[in-house]
Amino acid sequence: MGVKRKQHSAEFKARVAMAALSGEKTLAELSVEFGVHPTMISGWKQELVKRADELFARGSKAPAVEDAQKVIDDLHRKIGQLQVERDFRAARHLPIAERHGFQTARSIATDCSFIASHFSNGAISPGRLFALRETQ
Repeated sequence: MGVKRKQHSAEFKARVAMAALSGEKTLAELSVEFGVHPTMISGWKQELVKRADELFARGSKAPAVEDAQKVIDDLHRKIGQLQVERDFRAARHLPIAERHGFQTARSIATDCSFIASHFSNGAISPGRLFALRETQ
């Protein structure tokens, strides 16, 4: 079975790289002190020097925070788009009469019973029917 590699935290790497950058001790001394190979210390030091400008280039925000905010904004935009598409598809599945504002069978039946009741007792003439229907 292989040897499991030790994974160091970002805080540990930064502390070792800062110690190497200060120049008070040699890489060999730092290697013994922190228990890390000198090549790793050298790599962390180079990484610190290379990426130090990122801390000041974008102000006080870290690049990861800006990238995360961009991802969140993109996801919110996508959610909105999907909601619009869902609502559009739901509207397409309505019966044609409801989509176009036509009367449904239930409202037609209601109108028929209204007309029948008023014609049968002679209370309304055909001309007044529509005027009366609009008031109710």
